[in-house]
Amino acid sequence: MTFRMGKRVATEMHLGNKEVYQVRQGEALVYAKQLTVSQTLDGVTSDAPSSVAWGDGLAVVLTADSDTQMSSSSVVVMMGGVDITSTAYDSATNTISIASVTGNVAITAAAAIIFEDAAVKAICAANWGGTIAGELTKNEAAAVTSLDDKFRNNTTITKFNEFVYFTGINTLYSAFSGCSNLEEITFPTAYLDSSANTNGRFTNVLARTKVVNVDMSNITTTNTRQSLVVVPQNAALKKVVFPQCNVDTMYYMLQGCTNLEEVDFSLCNFANMPATSNNRGTTSGAFYQTGKITTVRGGFPNLARSVNVNTNPISVESATTIITSLLSSPVSGATFTFKASMKATYEANADFNAAVATARSNGWTIAYS
Repeated sequence: MTFRMGKRVATEMHLGNKEVYQVRQGEALVYAKQLTVSQTLDGVTSDAPSSVAWGDGLAVVLTADSDTQMSSSSVVVMMGGVDITSTAYDSATNTISIASVTGNVAITAAAAIIFEDAAVKAICAANWGGTIAGELTKNEAAAVTSLDDKFRNNTTITKFNEFVYFTGINTLYSAFSGCSNLEEITFPTAYLDSSANTNGRFTNVLARTKVVNVDMSNITTTNTRQSLVVVPQNAALKKVVFPQCNVDTMYYMLQGCTNLEEVDFSLCNFANMPATSNNRGTTSGAFYQTGKITTVRGGFPNLARSVNVNTNPISVESATTIITSLLSSPVSGATFTFKASMKATYEANADFNAAVATARSNGWTIAYS
């Protein structure tokens, strides 16, 4: 059956808000034409469906992530290619209401990261923001690959826990070096691509800062060798967890960390440290000016070079961990030197003595001074 209006064929008929799909003798088969609801969200969640029937109403609630703040200026609602934001969006309740949907709907919304430190926020917004004036969003932070020198030697900033959102970062070389009042920072889950730069991708990241607890366990690089000189000359430092990497050098890596108590090498691999050349690849001065380290986690897996921790009263548990970690690296003439005043404590422990015996049989020399 064909419907006509005068001499023209009717291509669409409706019963109320529903389009007539097919007419049979004695009955009409009616279906609801589906329209899409697409969204571009940044730091925002939404309860919008993926589609809605033509002519039906649409109600959507926008919710900013707990660590962000909704910006009404970023919300745009389009229907059938026409901007209907002014009538559809309520900024007071962050809701979208459309009485009758007659075209595909597209929703755009963004929220700004809430920063603890106004100085950090200003730097981030000025260099990498744009979606929201004077702010930075999560997607913008994730798109940053390098901080360059934007923070280096800044004596004003104190906290940068929002650094956790910079998941696209691929180099940290001296990123916060000289930030003498920086006390807190949270590192993102990121992979440092070192293929374009042979320099240590996280060398001197936090040199001369006041950060007390450094945890870089979320940072990964598969470069052949990397420097562990991440936090030198940090007198406030208490604990450091080094990133996942193959180690290039420990040369004066903790120099001046006079209050450091705990180091964690669990994610590090020392097997490919090069032979001594221009002080690179050496362990010289690794624990210089420390003296308070009692806990060493992970030991020095696959270490193939002599090292000296004789300035530190490392606990017997940590000393045993260190010795055990050396067992896979038989090295003729390599020596691990402990603090002489701890000798009696260590050698009264059966586990320590067993580890030492195995290490010596593998080619290591265990000494005290």
